[in-house]
Amino acid sequence: MNEEMNLAETLKQEIEKRVLTEMLLLVKESKNVEEIETKIKALLNK
Repeated sequence: MNEEMNLAETLKQEIEKRVLTEMLLLVKESKNVEEIETKIKALLNK
């Protein structure tokens, strides 16, 4: 059970890192706040 929880936590952290990385890339690529917002919403809806 404990090992499963550790795996779940690790997976959660990896997903969060990936999402934050994607968001940072979007912000770097675009200075337009509305464009960033649209791209983030599109990512969340995948």
